[in-house]
Formats: sequence, C-alpha cells, structure tokens
Amino acid sequence: MANFATLNPLEPMGGSQTYSEGNLVVATDAAARSGGNSTLDVSSGKWYAEFTVLATSGEAAVGVSRDRVETTNQGDSYCSGQSSGRGGVGYKENGKKFVNGSPSDYGATYTTGDVIGVALNVDDDEVTFYKNGASQGALSITAGSTWHFNVGEHSNGTTATWRANFGQFPWRYDPPSGFVALSTENLAEPAISNLAAEKPEDYFNVVTYTGTGSAVDINTIGFQPDLVWGKKRDGTAQNHWLIDSVRGAGVWLASDGSGLEGSEPAGSSFDADGFNTNSNSLFTYNGGSYVMWAWKAGGTAVSNTDGSLTTQVSANTDAGFSIITYTGAGSGVSTIGHGLNQAPEFWVTKPRTSVSDDQWFCCHVGIASDYYNYWLHWDNNSSAQNAAARWGGVAPTNSVISIGSNSTNKSGDYVCYAWHSVEGFSKFGSYTGNGSNDGPFVYLGFRPAYVMVKETTGTGSWLIVDTERDPYNESLTGKHIQADSNNAEQTAASRSPTFGIDYLSNGFKLRGSHDENNEAGQNYIYMAFADSPFKYSSAR
Repeated sequence: MANFATLNPLEPMGGSQTYSEGNLVVATDAAARSGGNSTLDVSSGKWYAEFTVLATSGEAAVGVSRDRVETTNQGDSYCSGQSSGRGGVGYKENGKKFVNGSPSDYGATYTTGDVIGVALNVDDDEVTFYKNGASQGALSITAGSTWHFNVGEHSNGTTATWRANFGQFPWRYDPPSGFVALSTENLAEPAISNLAAEKPEDYFNVVTYTGTGSAVDINTIGFQPDLVWGKKRDGTAQNHWLIDSVRGAGVWLASDGSGLEGSEPAGSSFDADGFNTNSNSLFTYNGGSYVMWAWKAGGTAVSNTDGSLTTQVSANTDAGFSIITYTGAGSGVSTIGHGLNQAPEFWVTKPRTSVSDDQWFCCHVGIASDYYNYWLHWDNNSSAQNAAARWGGVAPTNSVISIGSNSTNKSGDYVCYAWHSVEGFSKFGSYTGNGSNDGPFVYLGFRPAYVMVKETTGTGSWLIVDTERDPYNESLTGKHIQADSNNAEQTAASRSPTFGIDYLSNGFKLRGSHDENNEAGQNYIYMAFADSPFKYSSAR
C-alpha cells in the first residue's frame, strides 16, 4: 500500500505553524518566517505535487529545497529558496522566483484560491512551477542533490495558509508526462531493503545477551560478522570491546581507551550466524547484561595496492563498509586503499602497536565542508580539532584515504574502519542543536536501528542508541551508551537536562535539551543504520 507524503509537523521551522487535516494544511504565523516541508526526500525521478492557497497576506511562497540534514540552519528549511545556503528554488505570490536567496522576475502573480503545481525533475536537474495548470517556465536546480517540497510565507510579519496534495487526492490539473505522485510506492527499490535479496539485517544487527561466566554462543546475529562491538550495560563499569575478522576474533580494542590490542584466551570465533565468546569476564561477566553491534564487511581480507602503502582489506561495497590494516610509513603523507567504490564519509584509525600517540582518530563528513582538515578522538569527548596533518589535508577518494605523519602514519601497525552512506541503509551527516524539547528532525530515508551522535563544536560524549535496547518511543528514547566511556548504560531520567531521541519511519528527532545531543547552536555529527528503508517502514 502506498504511503503518500504529508507536511512534516516534527521538523522545526523558523517560526511556528499550525497543521491540520492530516498534516496536509499548514497555517503560518506572523512572528517569523515559517511553513511546512514534505515528509519524503527524493534524489532521482520526476515528481509532481499541488499546493492550493487558502489564505495569504501577500507573501505566500512555494518551492523545493535540498539537503536539509546537511545544512546548519534547520530554520531555513521552509519554502521559496530564500536561504542561499540551502540551494532552494521558489515561486513567490508576487510572481518572482528565488534561487539560492536571489530574487528576480519569473511568472504570473497568484493569490487565494489559486493552485500552484510543482514538477520536480531530479533526473534533469530542473523544477517547473504551474499556476492553475499553466507553466511558468523551467528553472535549474543543483545537480546531485536530494530534494523536498515546501510551502509557507516569505517575510516576517506575514501569514499564509496552504493545502498540499502529494497525490492522495485527484489532481486539479494533469501532471506533465512522466511525473508521479510523491509516495513510497513510487520510490525506487533500494538495493538493500526488506523485500530485496539483501536486507538491512544481512549487513548490520543489534543483539543483547546475558553473561554466564563461561563462553557464550551468540547465534542470533543472522550473518557471519566481520566487526563486533560489545559493551556490558549494567553494574560495574567495563570497557567496550571491538573485534574484527582481519585482526582476529581473539584480539580486541576498546573505543573508550587508548590501550593497545588485548589478546584473549582461545575460544572466540566468528560463526555463520554470530559470534562465540571465550570465558573472559570482559565478554561474559556472570549475570551481566550486554549489547552487541555487528557489521558484515567482506570476509577474508585481501591485499590492496591502490594506495602508496599496501593494505589488508575486508570490504563490502554493497553495505559501504571496510576494515583496513596497514603499517605506517613513519613520516610524510601516505595513502591507504580502502576497497570501497565510494569515498568514505566516516573513518577511524587506531594504532595496534605502540606509537607515541596511541589514541583513536576519527574523521567525519559532517564536521565541516573541509572535514578532511579536522579530526576527533573516539576515546574522549573533546571537540573537533583543525589539524590537516592527521589526513594530509586531502579529501578521501573512491579508492584511498590519505594519512599524515601526525599519529596516523607513524612507524607501527594500524587498523582503520571506514564507512560511506548507502541509500535506505546507512547515513552519515550533521545537524544543529536548538536546545529545545522540540529538537531538530534529521531525515535519513529509513527507520533507524542504530544512531550514534557526537557534538563537534563543543565537548560531549559519543552517544549510542538502538532499537534493540529501546524499541519504542515512550516518554523519551533515552537508553544510551557512551562510546568514549566505560560507564554503564544510562537513561533519560539519569541525565539533566533530559536526553532523548525519537525513532521515526524516515529518520529521527531529537528530544530534550542535553548539551551532548541538542545544545542550541552546536554542530553534531551522526552515524545511523537502518531497521527498514522508508519505502517499507512505519513509525513505532
């Protein structure tokens, strides 16, 4: 059954607005610019929607905007292309168009009772506005972007009321040939989806188990994992542990510390449907409650010579994840092959043998536009640091990551984990906190199973939530683990101010005003993996 787009009441806007009629009617206020966004984003295809002006004080506007989750101002997500940073294109009541914030003459004026059709052609990078079925002319849009529809009013002190139709009702005017309604039925089939041969749970899964004091067979992962990350959730504090198939199932590293590899007694192994632990209390403390996050890479590592240093790589190009080991050159800038077919958007490196700085170093596409000039520690809560030497000041490519002489390329052995976004399965991006219980909405294009967030412009822990430990949005989804700390699992009630995330069918929404996930004006990066792509998902 098709789920048609509506206007999204969960997304904070510049001012306030009132939704009605199943979130298909939005009325703005005069305090600040405001409006409504569609609940569906699209990155390909030809899409049509109609918007009827129900009331206006002279500044009604309709448009399309791009990349809402990659921008720094959630409030600029409303209509008309007013914000130069969003790459939006809009059509205003006075007949002018707005492209990236710049107004110019365009088409006919319109007012109450008029129907404005919007034909968004992402394949050919253009949008056409229609007044009562008459084309006002095609306008160019930014290539290679993700887009959504929006309506509202254009200036402070004005108001507008719109009714949206994304195809759930008969069209007032025939769409252009080849254009379809904005519904999940018309979305392209994701390569990884619930009904495809490859499902989200074939590449990522979350399981919980209880320690027994002896070896435990976790046979509910559903695939043979290549990276397993575990943490004891309760009682006495214990380190995180990360084990991968390239370094070996009996060799662990802790995300919350700079210690070198720990070798455990024989007994740990990766199996066809999960992971066998040995009897070490790190993995199976008697009566302890554990969570385990598991990823599938490419199985047995192969030699990769794409970079200046030869690497051993286990890469999964379908899921956008690879495990890389290499030996640093000792000085200068080198490159390491990652085995993926797209540039990584998030990667972490860790010395396996002793070097002068044994900490985890991370890079993430959401830190800044020149993110490859910045780094974060995974093992503490420090803010992002600007130091090009970590990555040589060079952006990653479809084949290699650059590493600098400063702590990522010294003499010694290293491991690197690298990911990039895969539509409908994983997403790496950023958002800006607003300090409100009605926090930012982050569009993913899927219902998340796992989300990790980190403040980059200030101090704040790496916070992990997942739907295995917190399956429903209750008062607040608040069970979280700090990747940079050996603390036991915390809850919303244990934090002040409150902390929480709502899981939605198309993304997540921040709840609470805690500075570690939603401090006003601060930048946060996130890493998210799917429970189900939006085409087949529903909220909980």
